[in-house]
Amino acid sequence: SANNTEDNAKAAENSKGSLLNSILFTNNKEERASFIGKKITEVISKETAEIADSASNFKGYTTYFKNSDDEFVDIQYYNNGVLVTAVNFDIYLNAQPEVDKLYADLLTNFNSKYGKSVTNDKESTWQLPNGQMLLLKDVSVKLAPGLQIKYAIQNSKTTIE
Repeated sequence: SANNTEDNAKAAENSKGSLLNSILFTNNKEERASFIGKKITEVISKETAEIADSASNFKGYTTYFKNSDDEFVDIQYYNNGVLVTAVNFDIYLNAQPEVDKLYADLLTNFNSKYGKSVTNDKESTWQLPNGQMLLLKDVSVKLAPGLQIKYAIQNSKTTIE
């Protein structure tokens, strides 16, 4: 029926939004990139994802998508001992078409937020007004489709490579 088609379209739109949101935001709707320049202790107290890894210069968290144990994002907050200097997102999905769609959705989202990107092949970059740089990159290999997002302060030791 027409109602089911509408419901399916809404569900698809919601799942697109929820996937983007589960990557870019904590469960409390705080933008993960907004922690750059803030104390790492603030990340520790406000990040809602599960802690996965910890070292003196970074804290790593993991969020799983769609009740799946093989589709997830690893989020690393790099710091200089006190302040967050970069946020790195490694996103793993099951299929290349899903990665392509997410790349397109993120590209649209970031272009509307930060202006037009510089795009080469499967990599897009933005110069942000606050002295940061943003990188969106398709890092897929044959059996491991995925994306990487990096926000970094440009003059910090944690540079985008």
